[in-house]
Amino acid sequence: WIGEKGKVIQPNHLFAGSLLEKYGDINFYSDRWIKHEHEGKKIDLKDVTFTIPVFRDSEDRKTNLDICLKLLDQFDTTVIVGEQGTDFFSYTPNYIKFDYKEFHRTRMLNEMAKVATTPIIANWDCDVAVAPMQLLESAYRIKHGAEMVYPYEFNFIRLSGKVKDEITRNWD
Repeated sequence: WIGEKGKVIQPNHLFAGSLLEKYGDINFYSDRWIKHEHEGKKIDLKDVTFTIPVFRDSEDRKTNLDICLKLLDQFDTTVIVGEQGTDFFSYTPNYIKFDYKEFHRTRMLNEMAKVATTPIIANWDCDVAVAPMQLLESAYRIKHGAEMVYPYEFNFIRLSGKVKDEITRNWD
């Protein structure tokens, strides 16, 4: 039914990572569907800079930041991490250390925005992960006239340590 209504693009693989290794390249798709040819390429968000202010107050913060950086690594984009206090997160590519006494999120975001060279700036919270399609939709809306978007409909869940461990162990 879907294939009869227009073009349908299928993913290259039904699974990723360890599931791809386990189940192989099973294909449940119609021959009429177009195979997605994005394999190995990053999604173009060159006109977006993600600014992430962070303060190391727990080991969870590092795990959360690592998960966000891995998620954002799917995109051809710029990410700036600004850290208040220590230099624990200096392993990130674009890193700014802030020596404020207190955590000044807004001040840090403003300083990182001054460094950004793209027309779109996404202020990111390292404790929030958003589906890649929501990021693309958000960038699309900004490019087409929206002044500000929230890509997550205000719904959040807490990931257990077990789920975070699984994510960081497999990254798939």
